[in-house]
Amino acid sequence: MQGKEYSHFGEIVFHKQPDRVWHGYLDPRQAIPRDHIEKAAEEAGVSTNKIDETVQSLSAHMGWDITIGSEQGIINNEGSEDSEQ
Repeated sequence: MQGKEYSHFGEIVFHKQPDRVWHGYLDPRQAIPRDHIEKAAEEAGVSTNKIDETVQSLSAHMGWDITIGSEQGIINNEGSEDSEQ
C-alpha cells in the first residue's frame, strides 16, 4: 500500500479499524470519514493540531484527497483538486 511507504499514519488510516488488529482495508475510492481519520491519527501519535496538515501531506503523496476518495479527489500538479464527476 502506497500510504504505508509514506508514514505510520498513512499505513493505518486505510485500515477498516486503525487499532493494529487486522480488519481489512477501506475502499480508497470512497471518502475516509473525519472520525476515522482522528482515530488513526491518535493511534499513529499525530497531535490533534497536526491532523489537517498530515492529511493534506498524505493526500498530496497519494495523488488524491483521502477525505473525498480517489474517484473524485484527484489532485493535479498544482496541488488543487480536480472533480471527475
